[in-house]
This record gives sequence, structure tokens and C-alpha cells, in this order.
Amino acid sequence: TLDRSSAASDVYKRQDNFFLRFTRMSKTDAHIITAEAGDVISVELEIEKGRVDIVIGAEGDEPIYFGNDVDSGKFELPVSAAGQYKVTVEARGAAGEIAVQRLPNAAEE
Repeated sequence: TLDRSSAASDVYKRQDNFFLRFTRMSKTDAHIITAEAGDVISVELEIEKGRVDIVIGAEGDEPIYFGNDVDSGKFELPVSAAGQYKVTVEARGAAGEIAVQRLPNAAEE
């Protein structure tokens, strides 16, 4: 039999976003989003089952978001300092969708 315990159905990683759709995920995945001061990191969570922990933060700094056993929801995180923001998702027997994306500072135009 195939071991499907670490199967994520879909994973998209681009410079400004990180999208996971999973049916039975038990592993850790991570992605770096480069953000500028004044940007916003948008987070959308749709957790159907299982446990999902998420940490978002620049290396060496306190995380700007830390969630254990998160519920479904949508929120925005303001970015106060430019940097490489690592999004770490740890899932245990989880199903659902996670979308994290950088929204450029509207005032930059």
C-alpha cells in the first residue's frame, strides 16, 4: 500500500503567495515571502479536520503570527519591517486549505 500520510493535494509556492490544499496532511511545510514595510500579509484558513499550527515571522525576530491548532478564518498581518517572512505550516491528520499572500502597500504608487 502507498503511504499517503504526507500527501498534500495541491501546493503552490510563488514569490508572493503560498497556497496549500490538503486532504490528509501530516508533515511540516514552509515558504518564504519577501515583504516590504507597509505591506500586508493576508491569511485565509479553511480547516476541515485535524490539527494545523502556523507560524509567520522573519528569521531571528519574534513571529508576527503564531497559531496553535488554528480554526478557519481570515485575517491580515501588517508588515512593519521589510524582510524574508517564513510561513511554516505544521499539520497532523489535517484536511483543508491555507492561502497566505503578500498584498503590496497601496501607498507605494
